[in-house]
Amino acid sequence: MNTKGNIKGASHTNGAAVLGMVSSTLGVSIENARRELSGVITEIKEDKVSKAEFQNTLHVLQSKREKVLARIEHNRDFENEFEEMIGPFLKQYAHLCTDMGAINQEVNIKHTTAMEILRKNFDYHPAYKRWSDAFSPVPWKPE
Repeated sequence: MNTKGNIKGASHTNGAAVLGMVSSTLGVSIENARRELSGVITEIKEDKVSKAEFQNTLHVLQSKREKVLARIEHNRDFENEFEEMIGPFLKQYAHLCTDMGAINQEVNIKHTTAMEILRKNFDYHPAYKRWSDAFSPVPWKPE
């Protein structure tokens, strides 16, 4: 090295060329960084728009959820009131159905007995009896 800090045998033109390459490389790097920064800024803006849309959608969904939960609560209250009000009627209806079954069995037994009496005493045959007239033939019995 000489007293000026230069490498021996190196000229000022080599130093200028190196400085030019370094500055050119720095310029390209800075330009690339600017493009990347511009892309990142664009992505941030798009993300802000997407975030706002997401928050709007979330707000709408939360509002719907609150309405649905309120409706469910209202329906539960209605169900409880309905069961309290209709409970005695359901018990009464169950007893009525049980009673109707017993009454129906009794009617079937009495009807069967009555049909047997008609067959024995009056030769009545239900297959030939029509409701609209007085026709009542005697059934044929093979000997």
